[in-house]
Amino acid sequence: MTPTRDGAVTTRAVVLRRVDYRESDRIVTLFTESLGKVGAIARAARSSQKRFAGGLESLCVVEVTLEPGRGELSTLREARPVLPCLALLASLERIETAGAGLELVRVSLADRHPEPELFEHVVQFLLDLDAGVSVPTRLLRFQLDVLDALGLSPELEQCALCGKAVPAARVVLFRAAAGGVVCRACGGGAVRVSAATREALLAHRRGDEEGSDAWPSDQQAEARALIAALREQHGLRAHPR
Repeated sequence: MTPTRDGAVTTRAVVLRRVDYRESDRIVTLFTESLGKVGAIARAARSSQKRFAGGLESLCVVEVTLEPGRGELSTLREARPVLPCLALLASLERIETAGAGLELVRVSLADRHPEPELFEHVVQFLLDLDAGVSVPTRLLRFQLDVLDALGLSPELEQCALCGKAVPAARVVLFRAAAGGVVCRACGGGAVRVSAATREALLAHRRGDEEGSDAWPSDQQAEARALIAALREQHGLRAHPR
């Protein structure tokens, strides 16, 4: 973060949302490295090529200068791309995947609460999609990273209710309201998670996934169901635009 005497701050950011406002302005929601999620007004953004040339595009990393504004919105003085992710923008599948990941970030974060570690996850997510990694698995891993940053990482190694350890080779049942797997003696849960899927999720948490690009389709489906249950439990569904 680079502050100036007039209170302006320059920081890296990712555009989460853009809404046209009045004749030529634009209201943007930014996830910034230094300030967290910030709403800002970009005056004359639709007519100024000098201050905002390419800097208000989604799915890239930009550098922005924000000034204190009146009310809740900051004023966006300028923005420029620093990591444009051009290959990502050439694939509709990757555009949709990146958009789904950033939408989770948008609905999850409180305003002006810095999350520098999560910001780095966002940057790496976009760079990986730009580099051509497996799309479905990368989105699942990113969603797990977001949940972990929010303190919502699922308990997978022991029953979330009684604390009994889960045998490594056993199918487990996940209950979102409990925040993790629940043994059958405690009533189990609605989401089935195989031993292979649980190990893949734990390996991601440990950072042991080198050489593992795509998860098999059955593991993807189980991980997707687990993540969806957690999002539903904590109200992390997309809001109407």
